[in-house]
Amino acid sequence: MRDPDRAAERLIALLKAERQALRRGRLDEVAAMAGEKAMLVERVERNRPRPQTVRRIAQMAADSLRQLDAALRGIRAARARITSLAAPPSLMPSYDGQGRAQPIGTADSAVERRA
Repeated sequence: MRDPDRAAERLIALLKAERQALRRGRLDEVAAMAGEKAMLVERVERNRPRPQTVRRIAQMAADSLRQLDAALRGIRAARARITSLAAPPSLMPSYDGQGRAQPIGTADSAVERRA
């Protein structure tokens, strides 16, 4: 193996590990890999590996980016859902006997007590 390809192969192995961490939902592991990945990218850029190796790395990096983007969208959707479930129920429209809209819900949270 050529020396320029050694850093590229290490980067490919790291991208594979990153893909597995993303699939397991281990964003903490992905974050921990960032420093090493940046260092390896710099080495690969300096060493100029074979074109087919560069294409493979580019494809793997694009795949990782798509997976990370999907994970972040999922986290945002889950956060929004949890927030909506934790919020007090809102007013819900209803209609009276004459077809006029009238809200029902928890606008007035006072409890009526009878003795």
